[in-house]
Amino acid sequence: MAAARSSHFDPHVNADLLKLIEGFEYGPYKVRANSGYRPGDPRLHGRGQAIDVSLVDPKSGAALPNTKDPRYFRQYQEYANALYKYAQQTNPELAKKLRWGGYFSGGKNQYGALDLMHFDTAGDTTPTAGGSWEGGLNEQQAKLWNIAAGGGVGADAAVQQMKPDVRAAFLSSIASGESPGYDVMYGGKKFTDYSRHPKTPQTVGDITSDVAGRYQFKGSTWDEQAAKYGYKDFSPETQDTAAWNYANDIYRQKTGGSLEEALASGDPARINAAAQVLNQTWTSLPGGAEQSKGYGGKTFYDVYSGNLKNAPAPFHKPGDTTNPMPSLTAEDKGTDWDAKLAASLGSVGSGANFGARPSTAPLPSTGYTQGVQTPMFDVQAPQQQRQQLAEAMMKLNSGKLWG
Repeated sequence: MAAARSSHFDPHVNADLLKLIEGFEYGPYKVRANSGYRPGDPRLHGRGQAIDVSLVDPKSGAALPNTKDPRYFRQYQEYANALYKYAQQTNPELAKKLRWGGYFSGGKNQYGALDLMHFDTAGDTTPTAGGSWEGGLNEQQAKLWNIAAGGGVGADAAVQQMKPDVRAAFLSSIASGESPGYDVMYGGKKFTDYSRHPKTPQTVGDITSDVAGRYQFKGSTWDEQAAKYGYKDFSPETQDTAAWNYANDIYRQKTGGSLEEALASGDPARINAAAQVLNQTWTSLPGGAEQSKGYGGKTFYDVYSGNLKNAPAPFHKPGDTTNPMPSLTAEDKGTDWDAKLAASLGSVGSGANFGARPSTAPLPSTGYTQGVQTPMFDVQAPQQQRQQLAEAMMKLNSGKLWG
């Protein structure tokens, strides 16, 4: 969504800068322009060359602290990077001048340091001393604030190139092999209309739920996320994209960083730490309540890097209903996201998460990745065979996967 103005915002500022900030559609947060022209200010605001913004949580309506608060550096950096890339596309001359206050230098007692809210047009004459668009936050500035260096658009470009394989390898690594597929509702019944979430409650035992699809999204929370991210259908491709967004949102809210950046780093410590952050949601991850037997003595990094090396299939194209990667199972406990951040994958609004399953429940005979048992459906098997396997597993676990 585009930036909105606060009631006291004075729009008598550089027209290109104002158009940039108000014209940029940003999904993860609402953006509010708080301060523009400030009469009497001897600095850039007094010359109409700066705008201060806040990122606002679309669910709670609360603004993220926007100055001298390193806890929220990554959220503002991600917004700044996205805004800068938008400027490069729409107004290259402005992009050459654009500065972000997050890259200003100085410590906690210095005016302007870590000014996360600030954007101005002085970059062609006064480069930022604490970082740059390409390189991100420099080591000296990062050390002063005790946050990670880097995170610039140069690093982001490298991550973007790896995105399909990184995402697919991650989903393969956390999957349990128990999901029935993109077209199955709770209990095993199928739907055929991918234009929307089916929202058709099904009853198994004493539990009724309308969860559906490969990631078992509740209908109500799918609507929330569709409104947040602009999803137009419930196709396999959209389900994959949504599942990744949920995982990344959990990681961001718990750490302030980017899951994709951590996974693409290739750093075993960072990748294993990511699994620890998410093991309350996916309990089969190392350290989770039901750590997968398939890990054996392996770490999450071992399994993930093996999947990445084997180049798992990228996200599905529209209309592709095959299941080359195992799906994530889910439960419908309706956990409150605000109360328990990572109690469920729906903690970011979906209601999907990995529920407890009996540790003695038999797993199907499935694929292996470098000697590590990682449940994978045989993509060469006929569709009917794969579906029969999925339905058999659903019946085996009915009443257990969601409660």
